[in-house]
Amino acid sequence: MLSEEGYVVEAPIISQNFVGYLLENYGPQWELEFLRPAAWPIFERLIAYVVGYAKLTSYNKLLLRGLYDTWSVEERVERLRSLAESGGFLEIE
Repeated sequence: MLSEEGYVVEAPIISQNFVGYLLENYGPQWELEFLRPAAWPIFERLIAYVVGYAKLTSYNKLLLRGLYDTWSVEERVERLRSLAESGGFLEIE
């Protein structure tokens, strides 16, 4: 279909929250991170985060969103890693 005249590929809609996350964690050139071959581990981590987040209860999602900005970068990395590994069980003290 790409060779057909008038064929248009629309860019997917990305939420402002997700764009904010990408800018904060990967900087203004975040697209380059996803175009490099080394980006596959990042994709895998993002998928794990999304799966873990999707399995959270509504209350835990609310807690995560509320506390995310208060965590240091190291805490964010650790807590998101544990979220991805746990498959959705997030311990928030």
